[in-house]
Amino acid sequence: MGRFQPLDDLKPKVVHDASKKLHVKFDDDDTKTPSTPPTKGVKRKSTSDSTAVKKQKKDTPPNDKKPFQKKNGFKKDAAKRSSDKKLKDKVSKKPVVKKDTKAKPISKRAAEIAEKRLQEKIQRIRRKKNDKRLAKKHNKDPAPELHLRPESIEKKLITPDIQNFVRYILDDVADNRIPSWIQITQRSQVKHVALVNAQGLDIGDFGASADRGATKTIDLKQMPADTTAKQTMPFLTTAFSHLFIYKIPGHRGVINSVVKEMLQVPLSSTQMAKQGSSDKEAFAKLKDEEKPMYFTLTLEQMRTNGYPIPTCLDATVTLADGWKETKPAETENKVKTLMGLDCEMVQTASGSALARVSLISEDGKTLLDEIVKPAEEITDYLTQYSGITPELMKGKTISLRRAQKYLRRHVNHNVILVGHSLENDLKALKITHPLVGDTSLLYDHWRGPPFKPALRVLTQHLLKRTIQNHGKEGHDSAEDAIASMDLFRLKIKHGPQFGRIAFESELLFDRLKKARTSCTSALLECADIKDKGGKFRSGDNASYTRCRTNDELVEKSAQAIQERNFVFSSFSPVGSHVDKRMPESAIPQVVPENARKDASQQSLARFDEQIKRFYDACPPHTVFIVLGGRGYIPEYERLLELYKATHDIHGNLVTNAQGAVWTPKNEKQLATYNAQARLTGMLVTIKK
Repeated sequence: MGRFQPLDDLKPKVVHDASKKLHVKFDDDDTKTPSTPPTKGVKRKSTSDSTAVKKQKKDTPPNDKKPFQKKNGFKKDAAKRSSDKKLKDKVSKKPVVKKDTKAKPISKRAAEIAEKRLQEKIQRIRRKKNDKRLAKKHNKDPAPELHLRPESIEKKLITPDIQNFVRYILDDVADNRIPSWIQITQRSQVKHVALVNAQGLDIGDFGASADRGATKTIDLKQMPADTTAKQTMPFLTTAFSHLFIYKIPGHRGVINSVVKEMLQVPLSSTQMAKQGSSDKEAFAKLKDEEKPMYFTLTLEQMRTNGYPIPTCLDATVTLADGWKETKPAETENKVKTLMGLDCEMVQTASGSALARVSLISEDGKTLLDEIVKPAEEITDYLTQYSGITPELMKGKTISLRRAQKYLRRHVNHNVILVGHSLENDLKALKITHPLVGDTSLLYDHWRGPPFKPALRVLTQHLLKRTIQNHGKEGHDSAEDAIASMDLFRLKIKHGPQFGRIAFESELLFDRLKKARTSCTSALLECADIKDKGGKFRSGDNASYTRCRTNDELVEKSAQAIQERNFVFSSFSPVGSHVDKRMPESAIPQVVPENARKDASQQSLARFDEQIKRFYDACPPHTVFIVLGGRGYIPEYERLLELYKATHDIHGNLVTNAQGAVWTPKNEKQLATYNAQARLTGMLVTIKK
């Protein structure tokens, strides 16, 4: 076979001229100029491209159509491009600050307020999330539950912390701080809060150390069996899990009242500016003859302050046996007559009874002054308070019914009866009257509401004279009636703001009334016999009840908690403070330590039983709080008495008639013992 020889004529044929090849680009580059510019007004289109596009349109189903997109290479509209550029500048570029303009610095106060609001917002969000989480966890049982977190307490609690907890339950508004030491799941189901003020409930009885400052909480389950609380108060030590130690505010050796700290809520500057402005304007428009009526009590004020209600003001009222009502006048006068009334009472087997009645005219003339013999045998003349003695009562025959008759001869519906805590005088007389002026409500106590000012203090401060200074001889009802009349006339002369103190707070009762749920409140106290009108008075949004014993207080409180959202019950002193209530004649000069200790333990045992009865009577889901008063430190009590004897109510040194002297050493000792006495305890639980 011969060798292969390639043919010379088998050269590849030229299909196209490569030198004339046209390069087609599908993505136009606006930045480069094409080598061969297209003909003006004619768009070059590839035949193969056109065929491919047509085929793609044909093969694509209608539902799979893609949204229209502009082909690359088209220039955007000039206006749109300009607006996009401006938007981009706003987003990406920092704001342009003129060289001559300086940014105003944010004040430190504004920054603090902003930070505070931010933290409050964060707390609200966290609280809601936590409530939802706990609600999901316990969704099988929707009842509210109390979660104590004693480990979260960094510093000892103070009284405002407890007040804030009450507001956290009943008044859930933005300015309430969320407590970290305690929380409630299903909080909206809590409709009642019962708060007991128990002066004398001392943390030493619960095993607190001698210096009283080492611990913040006491676990009652781990408390030793030999402590006083474990031995005398079985209910308190089992129904409550922890005792929280809290500090009562005070200054210059004096401890503030727990009642004051709990029931007074701070006001803002705007709220303070509005105080009394409307009353002043309304009073200025009155004529002189109309001004006395301005200071008489309304029907609602009479109800909340415990006055007997006459049938002429409320037709639904029925007077009990033995009660009388003053008569309407034959002709009603626009100008009313003023008369001052005061009574003295003694103690009988059935309770307090009328012993003397005094009625004076506006100019101080005596209209009626009679000794009244009670129907029952007198068990205690209360001479140091009433001025009534067996010799004074001997031979007297005027009965209560006769005294009512004498009074109704002078008093009709053209008369305004004026007195101090007049509800007690009318109850002793068993008489109702529609027009009353009460100086205990027209003037303020120096501590502020809900405290009631004493007639003796008002007379000394405003009238510059001394009353009720007869020692063991007691009070003089005629003297007290004249003092009340003079104070009422002084009020008419100077207007509604005279004798009022511009406090930077309002009552907790009033704040709860403004809450979204519009909570109702009640204030109850167990007052000594010597406190004729009690220590407290009602507010516009809280009823007031005065009781003679702690047992009566429990009964009245149990009734109030069924109808009211917030009930504040102030018990008489218990424990180590109980012997302070005893009259001087009943206290022996030398008291054995064991006897004092036994009396204290018996008092605590009675208190424990009374608290159990109150707790059992509360509706389900009631938050139950027990507050102790100032701690019992004997050295502090002794120095405090010396301090009061050598200082006035403003803390200024005064000359003491007995020669008592206050020294710098006393001042230092008082401060030391004061710090210990300010520490007390708080118990809290929720009824299932």
